Amino acid sequence: MKKKYIGASFFGKAGNKIIGRIKILAITAAVAMATSPTHASQRSGVHANAMKVMVEDTSPGGSQVSVNSIAGKVTTGDLKPIAGVTIKIFKTADTRRVSPLQSLKTDNKGVYNINASNLSGDYIVQASKGSFLTKELEIKIGKDVITYPDIWLEPAKKPAAVISIDASARKPVKMNFGFNEYVITSTPHHRFNEAPYVKMMKESGATITRFPGGTIANWYDWKNDDFMTEEIKKIVPEDMVKREDYKTEEEYRVSVNKFRDSYLQEYIHKGTRSTEVRGKYGYEDFLNYSNQLGADIYYVGNVSFAPAGKTPADHLVDWMQHLKDRGLTVKYLELGNELIGPKGAENVQGIPHQLYNIDKYMATCEGISRRVKKIFPQVKIGILAYMIDKQLRGEDVDLLCRRISDNYPRDFYDAIIIHSYLRTSDRNLEGPQFRKDKIFAISKKTVEASIGQWKAIFPGKEVWMTETGYISGIGKQADEKNFTNNLFTGIVEADYYLRWADNDDVTTSYIKFYSISPTPSIKSSRFWKGNIPVNSPVGHAYSLVAGAVKNSAERLATTVKNNGGYIVKTATWIQDKDNKGNLVPGQGATKVIDVDVDYITAFSYLSKDGKTIYVPFINKSQAARDIRIDIKGVSLQGATAELSHISGSLYAKNTVEAPDNVVPVTSKVAVNNAINVPAYAVGVIKISIKK
Repeated sequence: MKKKYIGASFFGKAGNKIIGRIKILAITAAVAMATSPTHASQRSGVHANAMKVMVEDTSPGGSQVSVNSIAGKVTTGDLKPIAGVTIKIFKTADTRRVSPLQSLKTDNKGVYNINASNLSGDYIVQASKGSFLTKELEIKIGKDVITYPDIWLEPAKKPAAVISIDASARKPVKMNFGFNEYVITSTPHHRFNEAPYVKMMKESGATITRFPGGTIANWYDWKNDDFMTEEIKKIVPEDMVKREDYKTEEEYRVSVNKFRDSYLQEYIHKGTRSTEVRGKYGYEDFLNYSNQLGADIYYVGNVSFAPAGKTPADHLVDWMQHLKDRGLTVKYLELGNELIGPKGAENVQGIPHQLYNIDKYMATCEGISRRVKKIFPQVKIGILAYMIDKQLRGEDVDLLCRRISDNYPRDFYDAIIIHSYLRTSDRNLEGPQFRKDKIFAISKKTVEASIGQWKAIFPGKEVWMTETGYISGIGKQADEKNFTNNLFTGIVEADYYLRWADNDDVTTSYIKFYSISPTPSIKSSRFWKGNIPVNSPVGHAYSLVAGAVKNSAERLATTVKNNGGYIVKTATWIQDKDNKGNLVPGQGATKVIDVDVDYITAFSYLSKDGKTIYVPFINKSQAARDIRIDIKGVSLQGATAELSHISGSLYAKNTVEAPDNVVPVTSKVAVNNAINVPAYAVGVIKISIKK
């Protein structure tokens, strides 16, 4: 059967006012009809029942249509019309999708017309042909236009995906996983000492912690275990922001004022608050907490500021000597946190010029490293390789990294530090759901491109990802509203984590930002219900997949067959110089890159005692899928298995009122039979084998 590329759009205008617009763009692929190697789907390498998504604008934007209708056309990739595609519109509240407001089919020219005279508000659109069904699209009619360009036709019934595991092909697990903790903030202090939180974190998959955390590390005074509040008060904003970094005087003054009124005042407030609760929590409690977890600490050294009479280098080296004198061992040390200079009113960092200047930063780091390694010879030291010097804005990040790799000694550092948040949009795109169907392609491509870049530029060096998570890039308020604490974010981050973990010969740490917050937050995995910690779907997702990795000694070669999947074509991948060097889709670019993405993401690991095979997986499909396990090199005779997972509606949340809305469910399964996993699921299949 010939592959069909299905693309559709519908739109509407009343004079110059757009009343509604949506684009459906998907490709169905050949269904394997014969075993002959000359069959089209086999010649092209397309899986049976595979799908593709083409991302391009097919909307004839200037066309005029009746105020009472929304017109559209469904065509193949070569613009040939497709007849018989069913278009249905439902009210958003019709969660069962059983009562369409309208249902019609495209004519022989692929055209359809929807009567829009009685439609106003939020709706769900489905398009289907035969056994292929779209993911649902959300539209708004009579309101601001929101376009959701990425969906795919997905067969309602599919053969089981086969997870093939070669237990003889093994690599040691090197991934360290953990969470940032807000240590010196107004976050409730009791978390370090109370049993419920410690128990939850023991089950979280965490093997590492990070102290004292993110940006606060650049203001941390280890002697007082506190912010350098008095030092912050002495800072003159004009000394921190250089006029030549800005095109206009107005832009310069905006950054100066933002730095003074927001950035400095925020940290003065945090410092004052931490002093008020001093003695209730801090380094000693954090050390005790880490010991209870059996976790190593990634220390973040303050290379920015020091108390009067000390240089930052001397102050940091003194801290390391103090820890050594106490009988403690430092295994990991980061030199600074996000020293990327002032970046304008949106995100003023306020880092001194001598530190976001690469030459001076590297000289500072080399001096500190050589001194610290005399105190702790086995310590691993990480440097910031994603730094963006505003004076070098014209250079790509990889060139800046090459400057570090090529122009400075490489023997004084062991790792490079990145904060690769998964971003899927920017502030200028269509809305909070933008790219939600393409996000897994972005996840895969980001990891692949990043791993290739780091291997090429820093051969032999570890990569520490000491802050990460999912942020859409559309702004904090929209993120908090649309992505906080829901299953979708848990699925996205679990997929992202597993892809990095499968490359732990390069990336040896993944630290989620952050663990817990007083209230639900886009960056947090947990929140408080009174004095009781509550896992969000994100926290549960990490506990399932990272917990499997934590309990394992080796990762096994894994492939997934008969997986269907789709190919996303997106714009050129670029490195966003204003986003710490993260790879993002280049808007307006003309080059197209194909990215293969499967519905089932799965990897496999062997436990430390060799008696258990863990198969962490994600089902990104809107439908339940069957999975079969095929293991080479290990006998499954007498083996038993269980499935633990979370699933639910895509945006299901846990709340203070309903903290158990999304929780793991465990059931016994037969490893020799097909295992049915629900739609939108994150989980792990645990196979107990007899050695």
